[in-house]
Amino acid sequence: MGAGLTTNHLVGNSIEAQRRYSKEVHKASKETWRTLCSSINDLQRSAKLHKALSRDPKTRLGSSVAPTRERTQSKGETLDLSLATHFPDSAAVEGCVVSAAACRTACVDWWVAAKIITYHRVE
Repeated sequence: MGAGLTTNHLVGNSIEAQRRYSKEVHKASKETWRTLCSSINDLQRSAKLHKALSRDPKTRLGSSVAPTRERTQSKGETLDLSLATHFPDSAAVEGCVVSAAACRTACVDWWVAAKIITYHRVE
């Protein structure tokens, strides 16, 4: 490591950069939403927005359109369609369980991320 920088220091900088990035994304989203809502000045656009916002959020996952031009009917169909679309050469393995330890991030991973992802690169 470089001149007196500890792993904890690098992890702290990375976490702070991620927080600042998240805040900026949230702020930009709020401003965009405000702009969109203030630009709606006719009944048709207002009705479309109301209809979109009043939908049941639970149905979103099962609402993809399959190549047959029909909407998926379940979460399983939506997930299968997503896998087939984005990972066409992959095969599902039944009963394959990944341990929680395999998903944990090691300290060295944060160190590498801190070297790659910097505040200036995110800007």
